[in-house]
Amino acid sequence: MPPESAPEPWRSLLAEIDDAAEEAIELHCIGALCLRLYGLTRTTVDLDFLFVAPLSSVDFLEHLAGKGSSLHRKYRLYLQYVPILEAYPENYAERIVQLFFR
Repeated sequence: MPPESAPEPWRSLLAEIDDAAEEAIELHCIGALCLRLYGLTRTTVDLDFLFVAPLSSVDFLEHLAGKGSSLHRKYRLYLQYVPILEAYPENYAERIVQLFFR
């Protein structure tokens, strides 16, 4: 079962993004952070997301928390949009689980 909250410093980064957002943003994430939430010890400095809704939020997220942003410098972590179809795991939409709440 996934945890109800992200580990630090991810929790603080995501809280700042949430506080800055003017609307709800849905991310479908993939990569090492997702594995770490399930207890695997692979470290990462980025949160890869395959899907975002609304799509207009991509620019907001990349500006606020993308590579080179002020939040990246503050937390040494960043968000990265990966809209490449080949990055999607097979049947990923059927396996989506909500990872944590704030």
